[in-house]
Amino acid sequence: MKCKFLRQLESKGEKTSTVDKTRAKVKDLHSRIRVAIHRINSISKRIAELRDKELQPQLEELIEGYTPISLAILLSNYFMPMCIALIIVHNIQECDKRCIKKCNQKIP
Repeated sequence: MKCKFLRQLESKGEKTSTVDKTRAKVKDLHSRIRVAIHRINSISKRIAELRDKELQPQLEELIEGYTPISLAILLSNYFMPMCIALIIVHNIQECDKRCIKKCNQKIP
């Protein structure tokens, strides 16, 4: 916006003092923009360093910690139905044994 205004002033042949003031404002804005861009680049670089040096190893450690837990859950889900079936069968057999004993005791 200021650059356009400066071009218009120069093309119209306005006073040098007005053109110089506008030119100084444009240079100031340009400097501020360059400083802001440099600051943004520095912050982006720092974020990338943090991600690579600190967060990535922590994430890998977290994933490694979940792997054994996930394996345990997977094995548990695989073996649980078999264990339940064995318990049921065992309880039925125990009940059958008790019933047979009771029946044998009643019969003289």
